[in-house]
Amino acid sequence: MKNLKIAKNYAVAIFNCAAELGIEAKILEQITDIKDAINTDLDIKTTIESPIVTNTDKIKIIESIAQKFDINKILIQFLLLLVKNSRISFLDK
Repeated sequence: MKNLKIAKNYAVAIFNCAAELGIEAKILEQITDIKDAINTDLDIKTTIESPIVTNTDKIKIIESIAQKFDINKILIQFLLLLVKNSRISFLDK
């Protein structure tokens, strides 16, 4: 339950940033693209959620996915924050 509340706080934060810029639909679409990319590749999903893998390696994966999907800079910063705070698994919530 605690993790769900934390995930909701992150979701509200990214939505508010997107709303200020008027890009809510674009951010939602891009989050869906990233989630799909991670969830369809078991190696990426396992790596990105592993506590053993360094944040540096996780950031490289996120940057690679972001480049592939031409992700908005605000969303990239958000994803990197999730990695830094060990919350990237919340993306799937």
